[in-house]
Amino acid sequence: MFVAFIRAFKFSWQDFLRNWWLSLITVTVVFVTLFSVNLLLVWSVVTDTVLTNLREKVDVSLYMKPTVKELTVAEVRAYLLGFSEVKDVTYVSRDDALAKFKKTHEKDDVILESLDELTMNPLGATLIIHAKSAEGYQKVVEKIASSPYNELILDKSFGDHATVIDRIAGVTQATRKIGFVTSIVFAVIALLIMFNTIRITIYTHRDEIGIMKRVGATNWFTSLPFLIEGVFYGTLGFLLATALFFPFLQFAQPSFSLFFADYAFNLQEYFIANAFLIFGAEFLTVVIACVLSSAIATRRYLRV
Repeated sequence: MFVAFIRAFKFSWQDFLRNWWLSLITVTVVFVTLFSVNLLLVWSVVTDTVLTNLREKVDVSLYMKPTVKELTVAEVRAYLLGFSEVKDVTYVSRDDALAKFKKTHEKDDVILESLDELTMNPLGATLIIHAKSAEGYQKVVEKIASSPYNELILDKSFGDHATVIDRIAGVTQATRKIGFVTSIVFAVIALLIMFNTIRITIYTHRDEIGIMKRVGATNWFTSLPFLIEGVFYGTLGFLLATALFFPFLQFAQPSFSLFFADYAFNLQEYFIANAFLIFGAEFLTVVIACVLSSAIATRRYLRV
């Protein structure tokens, strides 16, 4: 058994080198397929990280009317903390709200002069709600709208945040679908090219195969070299895609670091930490696909 495998391996490697042009095309298509899958993974990781951080930064700000007393605001805060969806509620006093407003518009002399002319603080206190999950904000807003305290609220700030996140999520999902379809197309092309490469190889060796069959070679022994050749295509394509993927990450990391300036996220470290899972699954998948493609070709054209 071992000797037969060694002979089949040697035959496959010699044939792989002999038909180097076909081999190069097949390996290149496998490489492009796997590299496109890796780029899709990069996009998925990037967008998931962005959306997660955006959702963590989302909050609902309740701007109370200026006439609402501090004691009543504290009562509203206690009421909000009773919601199962709420993690915390930050209280911003009227004075703090005014100081923040002035700092935001410190270069706008007209607004600052208008504030100086007022005899009282025109801003009310603010309650900033932090929910336990992004999905909980809408429920919190609905509960507030139906509560007796809704009359005390001048404005809410959640709507704009939710719209932005929904749009980003929509674009992300659409891009993932396009990338997935593109990867599938490349995969189908790679399998078809491999199928035809094996078929051409079988046709080239038809006389040798006929002699082997006449002297009693088994179907397994006759098919084994072509199955191994399929493994060559998949393995080399995988190694090439993986070898070039990490230099790509290193080249692109400065741009990612600039993009994730507020998140302290390192894409290289992510893929290194998950290398066994990601690339192990890719290697197993591509080898199985290549073997199946070769098996179909040998079964059809060797008539085994």
